[in-house]
Amino acid sequence: MPLRIRRPHRLRAVVLIVALVCIVAGCGSNSSSATTTITLPQKVVVSSVAGDEMSTLLAALYAEALLNAGLRVVRKDPYPDWPSAYAALQSDAVQVVPGFSGDLLTYLHSIGATPATTTTPPSTVASSSTVAAQAVDDTTTTTVVLPTGDPKTVEDQVAVTRTLLP
Repeated sequence: MPLRIRRPHRLRAVVLIVALVCIVAGCGSNSSSATTTITLPQKVVVSSVAGDEMSTLLAALYAEALLNAGLRVVRKDPYPDWPSAYAALQSDAVQVVPGFSGDLLTYLHSIGATPATTTTPPSTVASSSTVAAQAVDDTTTTTVVLPTGDPKTVEDQVAVTRTLLP
């Protein structure tokens, strides 16, 4: 007399066999498999200067662009003024504080920032009217001379700001 299995038992038996096969396959060890390390994307802290609507808008735009580029973005509350934002930038508490180049330049002048002097090999010194070169041994000390008057164009402001930043 053949053994008859009722339908509900047949379904349970199939489900049990499939589950056992999945468990056995999942528990198998493969000695050639490597440990997967998940690296987190770089974190960028973005803020703005309080009361400056353009800085707030640009901070939001930069934050979204950085997120879309795959970076982790932390948004901080706005800093009350440029001195506190600049101090946060210098201490690396924040990496992006957008604003007008003229505002940053005005702040740098107010704290008495002076152009940086760099020492470079003589072959890399540019021949420009804004660069004064003085030969010392095998190196040349290059001092950037600021344009006379108030820099009006963004390019001039950026050039001056680069010389004033450490």
